[in-house]
Amino acid sequence: MDKVKGLNSYHRVAIKSHLRSLQRRMYRITEHDETLGKFGDYQEILNNIVKYSNEYFKYTKADRSKEEWLYMIPTYSMYATIGFISGMRNDDIEKIVDLEKEEEEVVSSTLNIVGHLTDVLQEHNERIEYNRMRDPVEPKD
Repeated sequence: MDKVKGLNSYHRVAIKSHLRSLQRRMYRITEHDETLGKFGDYQEILNNIVKYSNEYFKYTKADRSKEEWLYMIPTYSMYATIGFISGMRNDDIEKIVDLEKEEEEVVSSTLNIVGHLTDVLQEHNERIEYNRMRDPVEPKD
């Protein structure tokens, strides 16, 4: 998977942890499927989400859409994971794995990381404001 670009180290660590959690969950689910390559397909989806987020990061450099970008990976990965789980639904897999519970866990973990990232963003913005107040820019004559 590509390196995750983040607002700061807290953001990067939280995103990586969230993605690893989703990967572990999906590995457990896909190991029960006889179709080869399901987990690899899921990995490719997550990698595309990370690539898209990294490209969007360049757009946020001008301090635009930072909030949208901050939540991009958790939101997109949640929808992708739920969609992937839905695509795997069949009688055989539902005898082994409670897919409804898995979907609920994905939503719950996403809500948790979004809450954490909200705190990260607030601290980041407070740090920027503090630095602006501490080192005001002198007007040029």
